[in-house]
Amino acid sequence: MPPTQSLSAELRALPRPFWVLCAGMFINRFGTFVYPFLTIILHRRGFAYGEIGLAVGAFGCGGLGAALAGGWFADRFGRRRAIVLGTCANAVFVFLLYWARTLPEIMGCAGLAGFMGGFFQPAGSALVADLVPEHLRLRAYAALRLAINAGFACGTATGGFLVNHSAFWLFAGDALTTAAYGLLAFWLLPQGLRHNRQQARWSEAWVRLRRDGRFWALLAAQFCAALIMLQSTSTYSLEVADRGLVLEWGGWRPTPEQVFGMLIGWNGVLIVGCEMALTRVTQRFSPRRVMCYQRSRKTDPLTLV
Repeated sequence: MPPTQSLSAELRALPRPFWVLCAGMFINRFGTFVYPFLTIILHRRGFAYGEIGLAVGAFGCGGLGAALAGGWFADRFGRRRAIVLGTCANAVFVFLLYWARTLPEIMGCAGLAGFMGGFFQPAGSALVADLVPEHLRLRAYAALRLAINAGFACGTATGGFLVNHSAFWLFAGDALTTAAYGLLAFWLLPQGLRHNRQQARWSEAWVRLRRDGRFWALLAAQFCAALIMLQSTSTYSLEVADRGLVLEWGGWRPTPEQVFGMLIGWNGVLIVGCEMALTRVTQRFSPRRVMCYQRSRKTDPLTLV
């Protein structure tokens, strides 16, 4: 259905704790310094490409089961506790990653940092559903994504400068901003909904999910998309650095690492500038129509599914 309120009216109707969550997400994503530049840092330390792949893979493997564990924890013990635990633990392991020198140490710290970094993400999304009325949730999630991508866009550009000046502050800044999100959640966010042991059972969830073909189709599509998109924080950084890409901008000549930070930050800038307006247009269509296109069986032109 078409929106019945103006954009400003919808945003004003969102509750105060939601904006606290947006602020926390912005701070956290602004400090996402380590993961996008990890391949560059390890390459400078003399690790081979295969070893760098193992380290980055450990980061990803750590996050693989994090959402499942974090989602269960948020349901069982509350959203705020999941956010505080995940952010504080992630800050510790990111900081320890700076001091790791051997490949096993790096893989261990990266895996634990990846796990705890993904652990608190479901709690934030669930808290939005707890706080925001159903008719405003699409707008709320769009605003939350705007905050996340604004932080990411600013943070990656900043990380491009830090990686050339102080690797220590690259790791310390990531850890401090993540911990700041946890402290903000501890003091200002509500606990959110909690479920008892019977309500938070994985066995019941699995029974429902295993028969839901649409869920598994969406999961497969998300996996394939992520497989490509996550190259932006692994092989893409090495490609930009190895090619020595530079810019000339009014006498300023950023290094390849700074160029890489600005390139991936540009993605966030586009989302910040376009997503809210596009969401207002596309919310009148079903989600499946917005996400997918297929050729009509009757006509040649592309039509919405």
